[in-house]
Amino acid sequence: MNKVLGNLPEYKRDELEKILAIILEHAKVEMVILFGSHVKDSWVSHKYVKDDNVYEYNSDFDLLIVVKNKKMEEDFGVWDAIESECYKQGVRTWISLIVDNIHDVNEQLALGRYFYS
Repeated sequence: MNKVLGNLPEYKRDELEKILAIILEHAKVEMVILFGSHVKDSWVSHKYVKDDNVYEYNSDFDLLIVVKNKKMEEDFGVWDAIESECYKQGVRTWISLIVDNIHDVNEQLALGRYFYS
């Protein structure tokens, strides 16, 4: 597992640190895993103008948040509050949270499910 984010520009690393701090402030989590384009170094940040319209596409941060139990996993108020707080504190990159409990994660790993491995 790669724990170094040196492939990302400093502003992206700063945003991830802010997101992690907000998550840890609002919820007791076992693990936070960044996956997707930001890990594979295939993320994009693209802005262009066509016919006087500005179009923009930016990859989101995909985060798997592992919690201890189903009750915490299903506390949608907490996860909504975390997302809201991230944007209030100036995180510009959209975030996609997948929250799963450790029991289910371990079960999926034992079954060899691609996403989890």
